[in-house]
Amino acid sequence: MSPTVNQQVSLDRQIETLVGEIHNLPTPPVVLTQINRVISDDRTSAYDIAAILAEDPAMSAQVLKISNSAFYGLANPVPTVKQAIIVLGMGEVRNLVLGAAVFTAFAGGSHDREYHENFWRHSLAVAVASRMLIRTHRVQQFLEAETAFSAGLLHDIGKIVVLCYAPAEHRKVRHLQTRRPMPDVAAETEVMGVNHTQIGAFLAQRWNLPREIVDTIAFHHRPQGAEDALLYPVVVDIANFLAHAAFDQRQETISCLPPESESMDRLGLDVTDFEGLKGRLLEEYAKSETFLCMALG
Repeated sequence: MSPTVNQQVSLDRQIETLVGEIHNLPTPPVVLTQINRVISDDRTSAYDIAAILAEDPAMSAQVLKISNSAFYGLANPVPTVKQAIIVLGMGEVRNLVLGAAVFTAFAGGSHDREYHENFWRHSLAVAVASRMLIRTHRVQQFLEAETAFSAGLLHDIGKIVVLCYAPAEHRKVRHLQTRRPMPDVAAETEVMGVNHTQIGAFLAQRWNLPREIVDTIAFHHRPQGAEDALLYPVVVDIANFLAHAAFDQRQETISCLPPESESMDRLGLDVTDFEGLKGRLLEEYAKSETFLCMALG
């Protein structure tokens, strides 16, 4: 059930209050802001994007490094950012810049290193799974693989906001879960009054990220609640469960409930598909070491 207007205003104020108490909340780098502004213009060329990236040599180096990694498996290495844009596409490069920006923004300040590492390992697994699902289950005509990758990478970004910028609240949430095992959303709401999906969507809006990514962050635990029947939250919901199934040794189902049958039907999946998907995810994830090294610093 969607909140009423008054409930939404109250919720927005709670989020703003929490986020307002966080000092030095990261802002998007200039290069990402500039790329987001020009990429929707049909007249924008690879040269234009390359010129923007040239203003940030560190970001350019990261884009080149990922472009030439095993994740893309290019037959011939690309020597310049401009060529990477031509080969991979402007949308893919924009999302590489977004990933690099997020890794940089949340690289330090963590008071729980183990949680920080596990967070990025899981986020990357969900990103890879989201990309894989789109490419292998006949929804390419509706969705973009690179957008699904970014949505998967950022689906839990609210958790890292709390970890890095509100560590006291993070500790309270973790302590509550040791006393009374419960899903993250429930524990966060009890401790803070808001949860990671709401905090993450707030940050994504502040960064002016595409609506598809904002809505996926907000609705990945309840994709049927997204407006306009968007498929990205459905894909990430399934990818989230698939990542837990493939990598969580303890198989703690309380941390991630199985996708609803309606979500499975919308992607043409059933439970018999999961074993094969888990195997493919493990193979694809093994190619993403460059991403992981960037995330973990």
